Amino acid sequence: MKKILLLALLILPLMIGGIVFAENASSCAGVNTSALPSPKAAVTHETPKVNIVTGKVEEVNLADPAKGTKSEVTVVSEDGAKVTVLVKTNTTIYGADWKAIGLEKIKPGDTVKIKYLISKEGVREARSLSLVK
Repeated sequence: MKKILLLALLILPLMIGGIVFAENASSCAGVNTSALPSPKAAVTHETPKVNIVTGKVEEVNLADPAKGTKSEVTVVSEDGAKVTVLVKTNTTIYGADWKAIGLEKIKPGDTVKIKYLISKEGVREARSLSLVK
């Protein structure tokens, strides 16, 4: 008798759990899954286009947090276009010898090559800036 009672106590929770699971599964049958993305849908990531400008430095503005200004370099390109780029803390800056330098070493009249991306807001953000011999 004890064995039957013990067996019934073990089997009863499993039976109840199966019934609850079956009800939940059937209640999901009416869910509209058309709005869910297809598991086979390919995820695409566009590679941002790297732009390059080479020219003479016209102006260098160092960041001044007190005034709310950011570091920028204005270059007149070889074709005469004036291009201003934002120089961020993650911008790599190299001298003509390819050693890292600070932005304060870049002076008006220097020839530089700048690789930059254009942000969603349309801001030119320098990725690298290097002095050209």
